[in-house]
Amino acid sequence: TARGERYLNPTFGNELLNSIFEHYTEDRKQMILDQVRLDLASYFPEIEVKDLDLENYDNSVRLYLTYSILYAGEDDEISVNFG
Repeated sequence: TARGERYLNPTFGNELLNSIFEHYTEDRKQMILDQVRLDLASYFPEIEVKDLDLENYDNSVRLYLTYSILYAGEDDEISVNFG
C-alpha cells in the first residue's frame, strides 16, 4: 500500500513502488531494504525480520522476506514480484 492510500490512516504504507522502478544500483537497493525494515518495525512491531533481500531482473524486482511472529513463535516467508 502506498503512503496516503489508506482512508483515515494516511501515514500507513511506504514508497516501495515508486522506488523500485528508478535506476537500480546497490545504493538504491540498500535504501529500499532499509525503508522496508523501518516500515515493518513501525507498523508491525510483532514481526521480527529474519532476512530481507531484493533481486533485480530484466524488467522486474522480487522482494524476499523471512520473518517471525513474536507472540506466536511462527516463522514464515514471502516473496513479492513487481513489474
